[in-house]
Amino acid sequence: IFHLHTAHAEAAVLRARIAVEQGNLPYARRLLAQQIAHAPDHAGLREQLSATCFAADDYAGALASLDAAEKLGAPAWRVSFHRGLVAEAQGQVEQAAGCFRATLEQKPDHQPSKARLAAMGLAKNG
Repeated sequence: IFHLHTAHAEAAVLRARIAVEQGNLPYARRLLAQQIAHAPDHAGLREQLSATCFAADDYAGALASLDAAEKLGAPAWRVSFHRGLVAEAQGQVEQAAGCFRATLEQKPDHQPSKARLAAMGLAKNG
């Protein structure tokens, strides 16, 4: 499909996600960079690039991609949750907890945020 038409953002997001799951981070980065060049305003491409950077322990790259995704209209709750994951991976527990709480303010039923806070021993009672 990529050979027929150069810009297929949604297909690229899915293919990059699969590549990351398979451990092929270089391919995922190349594919996303190519697609971002064709569709620089697609928030989903930036979110997936953030996930790819995170998988490679490139936390600065992950945060920069989240910043771009946010500016392009990615859901704020999702951006906040992923910032929390980055902060948690860096050992910044209070910052991570703040991000997870911000996610819950915007999306109260977000179970992954509740689970992360509970695992940190910071879940609200009731």
